[in-house]
Amino acid sequence: MNAMRRIWNSLRIAMDRIYPFTFAGSLLLLVAFYLSGSGFARNNLYAFVLGALALLLLAALAFDGRLQAFRLSRLEPVWESSGAIFARLDDISQAVHLGDARPHYFFRFHFRITGQLHVGRAASLPVDEEAASSRPGGLLMPLYFPLAGRAAVRGRLYIKDVFGLTRAGAGLPQEREFTVRPPLLPGKTAITLRNTASFESSRRSRQQDEEKYYMREYQAGDRLKDINWKASFRIQELITRISPRSPEESRLLHIEFRNFAAGDRDAPEQLMHLNYIKSWMFSFVQVLRRERPEYQFRIVTSDEVYLVESDADLDRMAHDLSALNFASRSRLNQAPTAAEKFIFTTPFDPSLEQALTPGALCHVFRTALPTGGRSKPREVRFLPLERWLGWPGTWIFRRNGAVSPARSPGRGTLLEEPLRTLLF
Repeated sequence: MNAMRRIWNSLRIAMDRIYPFTFAGSLLLLVAFYLSGSGFARNNLYAFVLGALALLLLAALAFDGRLQAFRLSRLEPVWESSGAIFARLDDISQAVHLGDARPHYFFRFHFRITGQLHVGRAASLPVDEEAASSRPGGLLMPLYFPLAGRAAVRGRLYIKDVFGLTRAGAGLPQEREFTVRPPLLPGKTAITLRNTASFESSRRSRQQDEEKYYMREYQAGDRLKDINWKASFRIQELITRISPRSPEESRLLHIEFRNFAAGDRDAPEQLMHLNYIKSWMFSFVQVLRRERPEYQFRIVTSDEVYLVESDADLDRMAHDLSALNFASRSRLNQAPTAAEKFIFTTPFDPSLEQALTPGALCHVFRTALPTGGRSKPREVRFLPLERWLGWPGTWIFRRNGAVSPARSPGRGTLLEEPLRTLLF
């Protein structure tokens, strides 16, 4: 399948460079050849003239388009693609600046991006967006992505006639890779935190006799300012300085983002649940950072541990987690031990019970499959028909993996959000 896709992409790029007609222009070209040929063979002057005029029109448009493309061969469009892009939003766009270039009459500038959005394990969606403008300066490229993931796209400037019959590529294609983030859920607010010493803020004592520091080996997620650089340079190994009275530790919230699912391929419903739980977790952290700026977050995923202390840390974490897929098992040894922690997971997590530490206060945020109870599930369309992106592949017919039953976390809380995924 991948080999066929590469062959098709190579053929499409070659045809895009050489062949000057669009799909509508190709149909008109066939009709024009048929009319002129049949008119000449049957001595039908009307059909012959009509076919010949159509051929002349196509030839003139194709020649003028190629002439403009040659004139603008050194034009380098400035494609602004550095801004944050969120899935399932209709007002996302990217600007393409073209300078003072202006097309001829009956022609327009078109900018088209094509590629793939990788949304899961062995799962990707086609990307095909196009915008047009007849004015100098540039244009806005509207973008829509149904899911979060990592996009690899190719952008190209074209000159097309207003009838949509011919096209000519201008300038060189541009390659881009960017991350599509899940949308935030403004209605999802944080739960009330337990008012215990583990979340109380305290002041650092400035008296030397009260400061008792201990040393240990550096662990992933430790802050740079806690590293004892003098001792580290002396023994050639990173050493972290910790204190049992550290005020930062008293404001540290432990979050487990459990992106676990059985198997090695994802189904559409699994991806919707994973995207929703990403949005839920991002919204949770942002709400708490806005209401309690002194809080810090230790976020554990299947691959990495993040320590969020600033907006830059939060942006880096959101960038990485947006493209995070399901994993069958974790590459980390275990999550850090905490008296209270917050768990974000899906119904496909096969090892949720192992994360419920006995005696700890665990708050579980979990999506669920519809069960037919009183609570009405939230309906989400996987591929909205009004924003059809093309055929994604046969993988959209995959079925879900094993579903894990929900269990009360004991002393903590269990918050579930039922989701019903509609394919179209």
